[in-house]
Amino acid sequence: MKTSDWQGRSAGANRPTDSPEGTISAAPDSSETAKGEDFAGSSIDEAEGVDEPSEAVHEVRAHEDRVASQLGTRGVMVNIVIPILILLTGVGFVKVFGSAEPEARMPDDQTLAGRMRRLPPAEVVPVRSFQELGKPLELVVDGVVVPHREVQIAGEVSGRIIEKSPLCRAGNFVSEGQLLVRVDPTDYEQEVVRLTDAREQDYEALKEVDQELANAALTLEIAQQDVDLTQREIARLRSLPAGFVSEGELDQAQKAVLVARQSWTTVNNQMSLLRARRGRLEASERLATTQLETAKINLERCEIRSPADGMIVREDAELNSFLTRGSPIVTLEDISKAEVALNLRMDQLYWVLDQGTDAPKPGQNETETLEAIRRVGYSLPPTPAIVEYQITGLAGRTYRWNGMLVRYDGIGMDTQSRTVPVKVEVEAPDQVIVDEGRSPLAATPSALVRGMFVRVRLQIQPRTPLVVIPAVAMRPGNRVWQFVPDPGVLESAAPAGSSSSDLAGDAAADQSAGGERLVSEAAAGPAESPPVAADTAAPPVPADDVVGRFDPREWLAGRVVIHQDVAPIDELRLQEDGETGSARSDRSGRPIRRYWVCAVGDNSLADGDWLITSPLGEVGMEAGETGHAVRVSQSEMRP
Repeated sequence: MKTSDWQGRSAGANRPTDSPEGTISAAPDSSETAKGEDFAGSSIDEAEGVDEPSEAVHEVRAHEDRVASQLGTRGVMVNIVIPILILLTGVGFVKVFGSAEPEARMPDDQTLAGRMRRLPPAEVVPVRSFQELGKPLELVVDGVVVPHREVQIAGEVSGRIIEKSPLCRAGNFVSEGQLLVRVDPTDYEQEVVRLTDAREQDYEALKEVDQELANAALTLEIAQQDVDLTQREIARLRSLPAGFVSEGELDQAQKAVLVARQSWTTVNNQMSLLRARRGRLEASERLATTQLETAKINLERCEIRSPADGMIVREDAELNSFLTRGSPIVTLEDISKAEVALNLRMDQLYWVLDQGTDAPKPGQNETETLEAIRRVGYSLPPTPAIVEYQITGLAGRTYRWNGMLVRYDGIGMDTQSRTVPVKVEVEAPDQVIVDEGRSPLAATPSALVRGMFVRVRLQIQPRTPLVVIPAVAMRPGNRVWQFVPDPGVLESAAPAGSSSSDLAGDAAADQSAGGERLVSEAAAGPAESPPVAADTAAPPVPADDVVGRFDPREWLAGRVVIHQDVAPIDELRLQEDGETGSARSDRSGRPIRRYWVCAVGDNSLADGDWLITSPLGEVGMEAGETGHAVRVSQSEMRP
């Protein structure tokens, strides 16, 4: 094959075909064009003996020029022409429809009504003193019921159990003195009989000794008479003249005296022995009596009875089993009282101790003062409490018991929860208080039992002054905005030719006049508002604005003071007419409002102050004591 023919076929393969309309039907992309150009060039360079490019090469190059021309025209359209057209369209739109110009601002009204109207309106609510409500501060704490006393009854004698009461089962209630089990009393009855006989024997021995003592006393008396007789005989012989009595007769008389004394001494010694013997018999008799009493007690202990009213929570002995001394029989829970174990946070414990009922009093001596100090340091003031137990699934049926916070549960804080464990004592756990209008259910336990999760409401009478703040007045971060009446805030909008003192005096006089009008309205009833003076009247308002004229005497100007040291303690719900209602059960039909009982650090809030509830935008912390100027309707500040 010749080189020229190969080049012709290569050029013919890459030659575009013309469509019937005269346009190029298929054009290769730039990469394919470049490849074709390189390939054609290489083919042409490789051709030997060819002086000039062939016709096919000229056609390929002409096609490449046409493609490059088309690509350049499209780039100019996209990058230059189209953005210019869009810009011209926007300029034409602005020229056609024109531009919006701001409305001409009316000059500020410098009258009192105008200055008052420029202040943002705000709604306020009053602050009330918690002590004046006459209600205790309620701290709600969750707790669990624990037994007041748990007694383990054990056997005091050994023997076989021959009788067991049907009530001696776990879960049964037993009364004080109820027979639980009976131990075989045969051995103890025999012991009582034996000791009774032994005591009778000692009684008889004492009688015998008493008789011997009586006989010895008679013998001693006779021996004494014999001694006296022999002594008189020897005295008579010695009184005779010499020669009438021989020495032998005197010796015989002295011998008789010695014999009589010996007899008296023997009888006296026998009486001493009888007295000692009687003392030993008396001790033996007392021992026999004591042993007999012990035997009788052991015989009584064969009947094991309940020491108090309670519930049996565990049994460890069965019928016909052998019971040893000290072996447990049943475990009894004393239900005469109940206790609730709960944990107080340190802030809750602070309000409990704030009552200070055990503090030292004036006039106490040193001993009483020291005792009071010890009580304050290691004891809690008695605090009434209400224990509540709610049954789920029964329309919120709630049972209540009266209790008393009496003591710490041990001493110190819990190392894990960092709370203080305390105990609430319920004197009558079976005297339940049911919600008003409801009767207790027979199928529902109406007594406090161990394991109940209850809610305890501590009724605290704190000494620290507290305030009641409506919940709508509380801001994020426990802040409140106080409204302080201040006519001086109107000076910021004063006319150019007026002095500050004149404006403040006019504003104060106008607001005081409004206050006097409120007092007269409260005494005489509602009345129509007096006409507004011409110099203080507001300018005409548009038709779509509020109908009527703005009366500055119906408003009170003031500033906003921010309080950040407000600490909420307890939630309180009050009825609108001032009567207190339960936070959970109100059936009077009157709406209930939520309040917070709060402590203010510097006591800067008191009864009669007013708090703002309206959203005034972002009131910065830098506002300080000046705050923002607002106006409040005097009708809202009526008592």
